[in-house]
Amino acid sequence: MVLKEKGSQNRTMRRRLRALCARLGVRRTRELLGLTLLVTVMAVGCGQTAPRTAPPRGLLPPPRVACERYAATQGSDSAPGTRARPFRTPQRLANALHPGQTGCFRGGTYTFSETNVTTPNITLAPYGDEGVTLKGTIEVIPGGAGSTIEGMRLDGAGGTSDIGPRIYADKVVLRNNEITNEHT
Repeated sequence: MVLKEKGSQNRTMRRRLRALCARLGVRRTRELLGLTLLVTVMAVGCGQTAPRTAPPRGLLPPPRVACERYAATQGSDSAPGTRARPFRTPQRLANALHPGQTGCFRGGTYTFSETNVTTPNITLAPYGDEGVTLKGTIEVIPGGAGSTIEGMRLDGAGGTSDIGPRIYADKVVLRNNEITNEHT
């Protein structure tokens, strides 16, 4: 019995559709059906919230990267920048990198007045899952085009300018950073 009712409903819908086509023309009917479908799809999607997948404080898990040079808060800028003997400052780390290389920061807060990224296509990232804060002005000048800064807390307060980071180059990527300028 249910099948007969559905068949009856389908025949009724087909008759109504033919009548609408006859009245409005096929092209106009297709436009109306497309609009109806669009409105229906939008109505179904409205009211649904996207699942919250971001971790607290807006930072995603740090990327897993291969590090060519390292910096640590207890390092030395006269060191070679290896994992065992890291640099101390972000500027020394950035200056030591060649295009295509990655410099990794060991966990901690790095306080400086200004760091300039002048080498193209370098990446600055935390080491593993260690939390890193760069506190100072970061500038990526045109020579640093194509560089990436990712997975850290960037706090421009206390640098040469309380605004940061400043990007003056093309194709620079800031990914998964928390940019605070001393605001939380």
